[in-house]
Amino acid sequence: MYQAHYLTEQGIKEYKATISRQHFLDLKRKKATQENCENLIRLVFNHFKISFELAKTKSRKREIIIARQFAMYFLRQEFYQLSLQGIADYFDKDHSTVVHSIKQINNLCEYDSEIKEHQEKIMQRIIEMYK
Repeated sequence: MYQAHYLTEQGIKEYKATISRQHFLDLKRKKATQENCENLIRLVFNHFKISFELAKTKSRKREIIIARQFAMYFLRQEFYQLSLQGIADYFDKDHSTVVHSIKQINNLCEYDSEIKEHQEKIMQRIIEMYK
């Protein structure tokens, strides 16, 4: 059943915009296969010049933590059907760690120009990877 505000011209425009955005996002998203996830993680870790094998380690070095957080952030952004627990299982972490990582990257991008630059460069490389 349609909401009353959809019957107005503005409501119809908003509804069409929502459908268009959702359709675009569905086309953009790729299927979350093991290979696609690993390729994305490799891309992120290569960006930071860190060995892919360190992705699953318990290391608490800042460089590795940042790379891991970016990997979790982009996994969630690119593969929306992948659950937080699924991402956490891959890294042998809790789902709350994934939530924290996503929030951390979002917050750092607002205030830290270097992190924002990393985010933009990684996003460019992801777009190129899917061409």
